[in-house]
Order: sequence, then structure tokens, then C-alpha cells
Amino acid sequence: MASGNDLLAVAAAHGLILAIMVSALGHISGGHFNPAITFGFLITGRIVPLLAVVYWVAQFIGATLAALFLKWIFPDVAVGGAKLGAPALSPAIAVAPGLVLEIIMTFFLAWVVFATAADPRGAFQQIAGSDWWIWYVGPLIGAGIAALAYEYLYLRPLRPVPVGPPETGVEEPRPGDAAVS
Repeated sequence: MASGNDLLAVAAAHGLILAIMVSALGHISGGHFNPAITFGFLITGRIVPLLAVVYWVAQFIGATLAALFLKWIFPDVAVGGAKLGAPALSPAIAVAPGLVLEIIMTFFLAWVVFATAADPRGAFQQIAGSDWWIWYVGPLIGAGIAALAYEYLYLRPLRPVPVGPPETGVEEPRPGDAAVS
């Protein structure tokens, strides 16, 4: 488990959650979880201005509620140096290089979104297609089979664990204990 000071773990968690949410809800909003993505879609004419404003309001309300929730859940001491991924420049990075870094990172984010979600030749369209359900049902069935097989083959005891200490000689299972439940 990572500590609150592990910025790489915080970044990986953000990326993983974002990928999951875009995958799960991309068909509703196109995966517009970031106002910069919505701005890109607006200036290219891929979203009408009124819908962009609705998305921005929802994004900022969601971000504010999430920040308040995290502030309520985590004590200041648990947050540490990473500040749960809140944006802040390090004292070692000046404003101009910080701005350039943010521009570069947002460029790559927007490029990937446009290449995968907006471009009909992109990966999302190629993967999802009309057989989108296969990519959800297949992993669920495969994971379920693997988990149950491993559980029954290796994690379940072959016989009930004795109840009494060895010196008593009592080796009767308690009610509800069985080799396979």
C-alpha cells in the first residue's frame, strides 16, 4: 500500500480511475471528465457550446464535491507531500516551465482522446464496434472461472480444520464448517 507521499502511486491511481470511468461512461459523454478535453471538442466543432457549458458545470461541480469528500475523509497528516494529486508547483519549478509542462501533458491527453474517441478510425471505435459487450463479458467470465477454480483447488481446505487444541483430542468441525461451503 502506498503512503500519501507517493506521488507516482497517486498519479497511477488517477490514471487508472480515469481509464475505468471513460471506459464505463464514454458512451454517455464521450469521456469528457476533463474540461480541457471539452474545450478541444468545442473549438473543433465536435460539441455545441451549450453542451460544453453543461459539461463544464458538471465537471467543476464533480471536482469540487470530490475535493470536499477527500478533505473530509483524509486527515491532513495522511495527505502529505502529494496532496492527493492537487495541482501545485514544486518550489524547484518556476512558473514558465510549469506552464510548458502542463501544456505538453495536456497536449498528449487531448491527442490520445481525439485519436481514440473522436477519430472513427481510432482504437476505441476499432475495439468497441458492434461487439463491445465481448470486452466486458469475456473478462468477467474468465476472471470468474479463474477465481473460483483457484479458490476451490488451492484456497479451500480439503477437510474441516479441527476445533479443539491438539491435547484435547477434539477434532470435530463446528456447525457450518465444511470442506466445501
